[in-house]
Amino acid sequence: MKNKIKEYQIMQENSNNSFWNQQFGRWLIYRGFVNSNDEVIELGCGDKSLYNILRQKVKKMDAYDYPKVDCEKSLEFKSNSYDVIVLQMVVEHIVNYIQLFRECKRVLRENGRLIIMTFDASKKYKGFIGDPTHVTPFCIERLKQLGIMFSMKTLFLRHFRAIPRTWKLTYKAFDIPFPTPDILAIYIKNFRKFK
Repeated sequence: MKNKIKEYQIMQENSNNSFWNQQFGRWLIYRGFVNSNDEVIELGCGDKSLYNILRQKVKKMDAYDYPKVDCEKSLEFKSNSYDVIVLQMVVEHIVNYIQLFRECKRVLRENGRLIIMTFDASKKYKGFIGDPTHVTPFCIERLKQLGIMFSMKTLFLRHFRAIPRTWKLTYKAFDIPFPTPDILAIYIKNFRKFK
């Protein structure tokens, strides 16, 4: 009986994560960070729930997870080949995150957006070190400095989550600031005419 309860709890959690990702995808479109004419790639896509919502809304959507694409190595994509790269809860698992940023910038087209969501290790350190696959801690200041280091304009950088359960009602709930240990950073390459 305990195993059945545990299975149900895991199923519920996965279902919520999946729906959260769908709402997050709707918010990215609503805010204009992802547009209908974009070619998008998600690295570290997990259950592909973000992929499933965005592929219906964009020109092209690709999604890869490890080991198909290893973010620790050079990305095997052509230079200037995507308008948007999404790294959701990925960078904290990468030792050589500088190389990953360099590769993302190479793969992005002019005015391309790099969307990163990660833990703020300064706010959720126990949660960060509690996962043995977390190797690189991030905080708002480190993400801000990475944007500067790679000459990418920061479009959006703040702690990010919706008030619990409100995101189930509307994706616009993500615009309401709420104290959270997660950070969303969105950068743009070669900022010129982005709306």
